[in-house]
Amino acid sequence: MDKEKMYVPVQCISMNTNPDTIDLRDLFKTLFKHKVFIFLFVFIMTSLSILYTLFIAKPVYEIKSYMEPGYINSYMNDRIEKNYILSPEALNLEIINNFDNSKNKHIHFPTVNSNIIKNTKIIEIKIQQKSNDLAKKDLDKIYNYIKNKEKPLISSYTNNIKNQIDALSKTQENYQNEIKDYKQKLETTNDSRIYQALLNAVSKDKEIILDISTKIENYKNLINDVNIKTVHYTGKVLMQDNPIKPKKKLIVIVSFITSFILAIFLVFFIEFIKSFKEA
Repeated sequence: MDKEKMYVPVQCISMNTNPDTIDLRDLFKTLFKHKVFIFLFVFIMTSLSILYTLFIAKPVYEIKSYMEPGYINSYMNDRIEKNYILSPEALNLEIINNFDNSKNKHIHFPTVNSNIIKNTKIIEIKIQQKSNDLAKKDLDKIYNYIKNKEKPLISSYTNNIKNQIDALSKTQENYQNEIKDYKQKLETTNDSRIYQALLNAVSKDKEIILDISTKIENYKNLINDVNIKTVHYTGKVLMQDNPIKPKKKLIVIVSFITSFILAIFLVFFIEFIKSFKEA
């Protein structure tokens, strides 16, 4: 006859068979035991971070502006096209190469970030400096740098147009003098055929003079302030009253959390060393 099988209720079986199981109560007891150390460590580290943000960390300000390079309007099939005096892409690189000191270990300021806004030729310029006034001065240097580069090119263009206007004006004056001569001959001639020929010549010269006048006006329009635009700001220069760096609140919060975690680690590390020595 088979022996009767015996069943033991699960509730009677101890589940804590692993001697290395962590007891949370012991952990909290250990932390409570070193509460003074944890408090002082977190307090000192957080206080140091506050002192750093108030007295050591240098404030950094940022201004932002939008600048469009100079251009000359041209009229193509009833459509106006902007012909930029200097390549916006090339200017964008020159601004960074000539004015950005972010990689300079000794100077560092100003930090200049420049890029072209998508689907436009407008250059966005961000400048970081020790103050808004210094950043504005750096922005003025960039503006004057571009303007001085455009100046001789615009001058060459306008002088060329003015020379053409002068040439047309002289031609116009010659035709006007020619008309005067024709009119004097009209007063003295008695030949009807010569008279009619002179009238035809006067009429033709007047048409030429009118055509020249139209050309002169068109050339003058090419060099007015509407069609020639030097480098200019689009919108206001954006400034912030408060520095963008350092982020004081963030530094203090991160310092508090980090020091708290580090303090807990140190407590358990010290307890581990003690238990190791005792063993």
